[in-house]
Formats: sequence, C-alpha cells, structure tokens
Amino acid sequence: MLKMKIIAKELASMPNSLPLNASNSIFVCLDEGRCDIVKVLISGPDGTPYQNGLFEFDVFFPTSYPFSPPKCAFLTTGEGNLRFNPNLYNDGKICLSILGTWEGRPEEKWNAHCSLLQVLISIQVRTKTLITFSSNSHLIKRISKKNE
Repeated sequence: MLKMKIIAKELASMPNSLPLNASNSIFVCLDEGRCDIVKVLISGPDGTPYQNGLFEFDVFFPTSYPFSPPKCAFLTTGEGNLRFNPNLYNDGKICLSILGTWEGRPEEKWNAHCSLLQVLISIQVRTKTLITFSSNSHLIKRISKKNE
C-alpha cells in the first residue's frame, strides 16, 4: 500500500504544481478507482511546430513504484505512423533517462525520490529544447545513430 499512498500524495499536489498557461500546459486525468493508471495531455509549446497541438500519454505505476519509474507510453502517433520528436517514438516509446529508456548521466536516472511531476516536466522540457535543433540535419543524424 506504500505505492498507493505515494501516488495519492503526488496526485494531490499536482493541481498546484503543473504548468497551466496559454503557451504550455500539462493536464492529468485519473480514474478514482484506479489511481495507478493516469492519462496525460501535454500542449505543444509556442514557437515550435507543436504549437496548439495536444499530445496524449498513458502512465502506469508498477508495483515496484516508487523504487522504479512509472511506465509511460506516447499515444499521439497517428496509429504508429508519426514520430514527432527524437525522444517520442511512433511505437509509443518515450526516450528519457528518468524513465530508464535512455542512458543519461547518473543524476538524471530514476530514484525513489523522483516523482511523476518530474517525469512530465522532463517530457515537456525535452520537447521544447530538441525542437529548436530539429532543422540541423547533422544533429538529427547524430541523435538517430544513438537510437539505433
């Protein structure tokens, strides 16, 4: 039951912590009967190709949470045909150190003190920063080679 207490505490603090403004927001929806499953919408940041877009994610908290990261899937993939970002795959994979799906530095990896809020902010920030460089073909090639 430690998992459920921690999840409930995290979700209760989110209304005051999530970014909510015209240019970028994160929305979290949960089923009160199953707080270990969460639906997330992240709006695309202004000044990027994602502006005015909503990007859907499913989050599942495994039984080992908070000692292991939540399982996250990117759902806005056009039925597996679209890849919007080097970190968001068309098969739903989200490539982030905090999720254990990317190498990263030790301080970027998941530990029991991390939270869902940190994961969501990491997704949002990663999207903003990589978009700026997406027109640089040499960077895209370098990122692609790392993902192979």
